[in-house]
Amino acid sequence: MADFQRIRARAAKRKGGEAALASLLGPLPDNKA
Repeated sequence: MADFQRIRARAAKRKGGEAALASLLGPLPDNKA
């Protein structure tokens, strides 16, 4: 899972921070969504 976190951290910088990513992906992948 570390690879996913590294990729997500890089994406967060590109997209404008963790808050921007959270609005796209949610805090964690959610199967109910």
